[in-house]
Amino acid sequence: MKPTLKELLEYADEWLKTNWEYGRPPLLMGITEESEIVFIPLVFRDYKEKQNALINARIAFAVFGVDRYLSISESWMSFAKPSADIIPTPSRDPNRTEVVMALAVDRNGTDGQVYTISNGLLEKMPSDEEVSSFSGTFTELLPEESKRIPKLLRDELFRKLKHHFKREQFKFVRGGKNDDQ
Repeated sequence: MKPTLKELLEYADEWLKTNWEYGRPPLLMGITEESEIVFIPLVFRDYKEKQNALINARIAFAVFGVDRYLSISESWMSFAKPSADIIPTPSRDPNRTEVVMALAVDRNGTDGQVYTISNGLLEKMPSDEEVSSFSGTFTELLPEESKRIPKLLRDELFRKLKHHFKREQFKFVRGGKNDDQ
């Protein structure tokens, strides 16, 4: 049975407790329509490399038939004052704060959990803190419903693109075994 968005966030919480280090590359884990798991490394040093990594992730998600995923990455966050008419994007907000964001995404929406960074340690933001929305490039990786690739074609594309995915160090688990040989 496929994990719910809440279950993916619980996994993120456990993963962060044992694996997170400041400056660690983002984790991107996709779940396919057949409940298979795809791990996609997202290593980038600048904006252009980030965009290329996200393009590869979108292609992989389409080819593998991913219909939900978990993303864990460092991010910036803005906190708006109730009286604010205009809320700047975090990248332009001089009062932004660095956080770790865990996002669980499927075709019906996005759920997330924010962790503040204090002295290099993570602290889960209390649930009574209101986060109005989770948005951004890490919430937009699934192909549109009209652009989903049929399973037979996905299998053929996977065979043809296997060497590309291997070079990009993607890990694909099919039926409990690693399928990246």
